[in-house]
Amino acid sequence: MPNQKFTIFLSNQASNEPYKDTPMKTLALDDRLYSALQEYADASGRPINELAAEAIESWLFDDEPDEAELVEIEAAEREYQEKGGMEAGEFFRALRKERGWE
Repeated sequence: MPNQKFTIFLSNQASNEPYKDTPMKTLALDDRLYSALQEYADASGRPINELAAEAIESWLFDDEPDEAELVEIEAAEREYQEKGGMEAGEFFRALRKERGWE
């Protein structure tokens, strides 16, 4: 699939001239992702660079689940307790053994 390319400017936030003498980095995104990002940027009135930087920062540094994720986790735990099941590690060990990967 062809890729759209856009440039993200990396900068020191403390600088008064954030893009002066700052190396530019380019991300290549597939058309589907780029189009979705562009639509979101248009709808929110925010630049793509800002959205991309926010998404990357969130992905790298946001390890605390938000309220919606906590609700999903609690629902999954209740279902596990009600219906039974197995721990993920146990499941994947059994799957590897079943498929002859061990």
